[in-house]
Amino acid sequence: MELAEFRTTIDNVVGSHPVVTDNAYTRWFAKGEATRDEVRHLTQQFSVFSHLFIEAQLLKVFNSQSIDEYRAGKEILMNELGVIFRPTREGATPNAALAGDADALENVSTEGSVEGSRFKFSAAHFEWLLRFGKPIGLEFSELGKRRHGTQSTIFFCDELMRVYGNEDPSIGAGASYAVEHWA
Repeated sequence: MELAEFRTTIDNVVGSHPVVTDNAYTRWFAKGEATRDEVRHLTQQFSVFSHLFIEAQLLKVFNSQSIDEYRAGKEILMNELGVIFRPTREGATPNAALAGDADALENVSTEGSVEGSRFKFSAAHFEWLLRFGKPIGLEFSELGKRRHGTQSTIFFCDELMRVYGNEDPSIGAGASYAVEHWA
């Protein structure tokens, strides 16, 4: 099978999977009927994933098969930790966050490069979750810790570590594709 044909097959398999095309949870959540406690629970579980993803991303960097893959993995890791993406497309303006306004989320790029950018505590994904959680009554001590994860969240994160950060390039690449498609 040629690479283009293989990619089309994979795109069709993933794109037609029921978790993508018929996800009961996302359909329910989109209705906007979640209670405060349900939003708190989702936020807490996502914060556990957010912290444990950093471990999986670091393993992905360690197990890179090329310098390009290594650098791409570090871009993601550094952005998670608070190094702001600088837009790389022609004509793009620098982020307001680079000028010191990391709380202006509409001005923070979700793509680009961390090359030449600056670290800001407030730009870290987990710190965004802290700001998000505060109005719904979640404090630092209640977020991001493995002990706050449900059994299914911890299972998901452990499997992410096992497959996304896998030393076998086929397993790691497949997991990376799935995570990027899911994200």
